[in-house]
Amino acid sequence: MADIQVENIIVVTRMAKALDLAVLSHRVADAMYHPEEFPGLIMHVDTPRAAVMLFADGKTVCTGAKTMDDVETVIQLIAERLRGAGVTVKKKPTITVQHLVASVDLNKMVDLEVLAQKMALENAAYNPKRFPGLVYTLERPTAVVLLFNSGKLVCTGATLEDVSTAIETMTNKLSSFGM
Repeated sequence: MADIQVENIIVVTRMAKALDLAVLSHRVADAMYHPEEFPGLIMHVDTPRAAVMLFADGKTVCTGAKTMDDVETVIQLIAERLRGAGVTVKKKPTITVQHLVASVDLNKMVDLEVLAQKMALENAAYNPKRFPGLVYTLERPTAVVLLFNSGKLVCTGATLEDVSTAIETMTNKLSSFGM
């Protein structure tokens, strides 16, 4: 199988029991808080590159990291910023992967028109006027695979454990159609 490149890991955790976002927006450098536009406070980390959204109930969403080590580093850096602002933060918050985005280059062109015809009754949709890729929805594992004429494949909505299975399912499907 081709090399899978993780592009984005989205995780949730709970950093504290509750957060006063208005206060934090003034105490934490570079924190963005515009409650009329979005109910969370947004913080960025440059290295490793990621964005973190904090909510009043203490829930935290981290997006943009490409490895679990990077996720843990980002969570630690945000925890340090919060502690510096006077917030009591959990020592080791539980991190749960919501889903991730991964890509693969199949190193061959794929005729999506032909593939769409062969997959007509399956969980596939192809409308090049609206989107340039074929959208294939898997039920087990739960994931969405986007396939492009260039042979690039993007898998989203899966967990770390399910990405390989979803991509293997799609590549097996292509092989079964002689592609």
